[in-house]
Amino acid sequence: MTSAPENNPGSNNNGERQIGFIVIISGASGTGKGSVIEEMKSIRNDFVLSISTTTRKPRADGVIGEHYAYVSPDEFKELVSAGAFLEWAEVHGNYYGTRKDWVEEKLNGGWIVLLEIDVQGALQVMQRKIDFTSVFVTPSDRKVAHTRLRERGTESPEEIERRIRNSAWEYQQMNQFEYIVVNDSGKLREAAETLSAILTAECVKMPRIRIRP
Repeated sequence: MTSAPENNPGSNNNGERQIGFIVIISGASGTGKGSVIEEMKSIRNDFVLSISTTTRKPRADGVIGEHYAYVSPDEFKELVSAGAFLEWAEVHGNYYGTRKDWVEEKLNGGWIVLLEIDVQGALQVMQRKIDFTSVFVTPSDRKVAHTRLRERGTESPEEIERRIRNSAWEYQQMNQFEYIVVNDSGKLREAAETLSAILTAECVKMPRIRIRP
């Protein structure tokens, strides 16, 4: 997880205090959302990536606690009943949710909070009266995403086909997002720079600047 400058978190390049806000980053499986965010870490350090609470089993290449907090289905349901989530959804047979208290803490500190979440969860957040912008990540040809899914080897063949079937609905929601970031093969850096430019533009919107001339 990245961190903002310790002495002055939530500041823009002009030294003005910035109000924290949410950036929803979503897209179908295999579009490379996580890869784009990871690449952007070498460009800027003024954002944090939310940790998703999930009932999904850890992948072999995953690092527990970095992007996911793993719980049992019963524990997840208890958190839902307690109103602990900003959003939650059942996706590809597993539950995923974003903890509300963590997001609020980071926003109060002036951070840009990236929510890398599925399309169902993204649409839930969009319905809330909170400060956010939204980004849909996709290759220019969705078949590229299907190929990535098959090649990464982290899901069973049945799971891959289910994700591909579900992606048809996810792509239909694309027009509900404010921005599109195209992540084509061999152009990861370009996609990360585009996402960074979106964050820069959103940072200097008038309602998010604390100090005026």
